[in-house]
Amino acid sequence: MIDAKTQQPASSAGAASAAYRSATVTVAPTTAIVMALDRVLLNLKRTIAATEAKRFDEAFNLTSHSTQILRGLAHHIDVAKGGAMAERLQKTYHANIMAMLLAMGKPDAVRRYQKLAEGLAELRDAWAQIAKIPPLAARPNASDITGTPTSTAA
Repeated sequence: MIDAKTQQPASSAGAASAAYRSATVTVAPTTAIVMALDRVLLNLKRTIAATEAKRFDEAFNLTSHSTQILRGLAHHIDVAKGGAMAERLQKTYHANIMAMLLAMGKPDAVRRYQKLAEGLAELRDAWAQIAKIPPLAARPNASDITGTPTSTAA
């Protein structure tokens, strides 16, 4: 086992992987996934604000961090064990990575980031259900993460 505190990973994927391993030591793996996706959603909200304010360096850095997190999640999927479902999840993470990277600098980048946040919020809530964590809509400050108001009405 690698001690994430003493060994520096060689790549950004390695950094994301080390962060995931470190989180899973203290919380259940499904909870770590929810926490990672919460961070991606928060980064996307901040990316939208940075893009709207024309702080493109900040938006780039936030997008890079989000893609590192998603890469780390995709890297930890055991496709041999999970079969078709694991492959589909891995493809979902990779598709979101590509969509984030392709959104940068586009005239409709904010709309693209918002759409990504909506889809990732759904994925986050699916993992949250497995981890027995409340969905974003049930959280009082859920709009702080997704950037869009949430409703608790059913």
